[in-house]
Amino acid sequence: MRKFIKLPNSIESVEEKLSMTALLMSAKNDEETITSVSHLEALLTKLSKPNRKTQAALITGLKNLNEKEIVKIESFPSKANEFFEIVININKETFTILYYEEIQKIMGGNYKDAVNRELFSYYTTLASFYNNNSKVAYPSIEQLSERAEIHVKTVEKYNKVLKELNIIHIENNGLIRNKDGIQSLRNTYSRKEDSELCKMEAEKYRGTIEKVSRGKLVKRKAKTQHVKENVKPFIEPLEDVLEDSNNNIVNNTQNIAEDSTRGLEDPGEEINVQLQQKGFGFFNVAIAPIDIKLNEFTEEMPNVEYDSVKSYEELQEEMKLILEQTKHIIVPEIPKIEEAQK
Repeated sequence: MRKFIKLPNSIESVEEKLSMTALLMSAKNDEETITSVSHLEALLTKLSKPNRKTQAALITGLKNLNEKEIVKIESFPSKANEFFEIVININKETFTILYYEEIQKIMGGNYKDAVNRELFSYYTTLASFYNNNSKVAYPSIEQLSERAEIHVKTVEKYNKVLKELNIIHIENNGLIRNKDGIQSLRNTYSRKEDSELCKMEAEKYRGTIEKVSRGKLVKRKAKTQHVKENVKPFIEPLEDVLEDSNNNIVNNTQNIAEDSTRGLEDPGEEINVQLQQKGFGFFNVAIAPIDIKLNEFTEEMPNVEYDSVKSYEELQEEMKLILEQTKHIIVPEIPKIEEAQK
């Protein structure tokens, strides 16, 4: 059976994690133990070469734990190889399971891109997310960064080192498109020995995300249909008006006498100039796009808001305004669109 410890999650600093981990490897809760800093370091590193910085971190951690009354030390040691008596006093709380071999593999190594003490502290943070049943975890890079109090780039660097040590397995779950754009999904983590479980859980996770995305797509389609139904009452009467208005062109000739253009060599050109001077080009009196259709409109603009579609009454008001501002201009019969474009 693999040997492990239960590290309390309330212990957060690097020094305290190192000290408590070593103590739990050498003693049981509520039992008096005789040990030394050198002995605690050897438990962590599996008899690797002594490191003064690691010994200093252990001494600092022991002092902090003693002040917090998590441990009780009667006579504090002055040297690394000096023995002292200690009693561990941990109350019932949540904890993280750490195996001896992974502790010793991390603490016994020398790394180009990481300090073993800080790497170990980060790993305890990552391991605290593991689910005891599924054996996997889904923390975001930001969560790990905040909990471990290190930069996100350091999280990514430590993940790479732990993966190379065959301590963890990581499933990259890829990207997904949502309303905010393209977003990366959270990684799925596990211990190396649980890599197959990690792959299975990652597949379930991606499947769940896809279902949620499809559900949002269905809702969006339903919203589009809702828009269609709300637009329809405005479009139908408009289609009747457009059909009766000679291909959507307002013909302002109801009250024009037949001889109103006598004496003009090219009345159409002069009238067009007058219209432009008043702010109305030749085709500016069109009420709406000529080929507008309900389906094309709603399919090409699925996110259109209701108030972006002008009501029948608003269109009538625009017609009245155009006619009012152009009533003093004598206009001949305007040809149809097809003739005007030739």
